[in-house]
Formats: sequence, C-alpha cells, structure tokens
Amino acid sequence: MLTACDSLADIITGLDCGAEDYLTKPFSFLELAARIRALIRRGDPPPAVLHAGNLTLDAASRQVYLDHAPVHLTPAEFRLLEALMRHPGSVVERRSLVDAIWTGVNVADNSLDVTISALRAKIGPARKLIRTVRGFGYRIETASS
Repeated sequence: MLTACDSLADIITGLDCGAEDYLTKPFSFLELAARIRALIRRGDPPPAVLHAGNLTLDAASRQVYLDHAPVHLTPAEFRLLEALMRHPGSVVERRSLVDAIWTGVNVADNSLDVTISALRAKIGPARKLIRTVRGFGYRIETASS
C-alpha cells in the first residue's frame, strides 16, 4: 500500500485489511523497488500435494499414493520422489538429487542409482514416469505415456 496516511493506526488498519506492505509518502524510489523485490522473493508457498501421472505425494503428511493406494517409502526414497515431483518434466541433476536426499553426508557413487531402482520397484507401473537422462540426472513425467 502506498499512501499519505502515516499514523500508526492507519498503518495497522492497512496491514490488517490485507496489505502485504505499507509505504508512506514521501518515499524513495529505491526503497519502493527494494520492497517490490522482497515481495516477489516471497512468491507462493510450494504446493503440499504433488501429482505425476497416477502418483500423488502429500508433502505435509509424508504420504505417497499410487492410484489412491498408499505406497510405503523410506525417507530417502520419499525425498527423492519429492525432489523429482517438484520439477515435473525438468531434468534434475544427479548432484542436486544427492544433496536433496543426503544433505551433508558422503555417500557411495551408486547410492542414487540404488535408491532410484528401489523407488521404481515400489511404484510398480508408475516406474515409467521416472526417466533417466544419461550423463545428467533424472526427470519425472507428468503423465504416463
């Protein structure tokens, strides 16, 4: 909100009525630009429920469903699937996946491949959604094809 009303009561009312920010006149354009950048950085929160084909991942409850039936994953498998589902259709590099799954832990070079294999086995027919992009990483498709 950009306004000449600069009393504390006006500021509180403006914010309580839904304003994301409150700036009074006179103002600096540099400050206005900085406040706009800060609002843009906030963005929308990431979705709690993700979908790819017949897979559903509920990040809040840490549950995965295949055609509405629960799929029991290890924490590493869950983090792997979530990392892929947060970037549908995009290649997620191996290093990014390793960091998402095992933050700050040294793991064997083939740990990601083993976890991918275990995840594919647990999601059965939906395993075709997870594509290997040789030399780069993995991608999850949004629909089975």
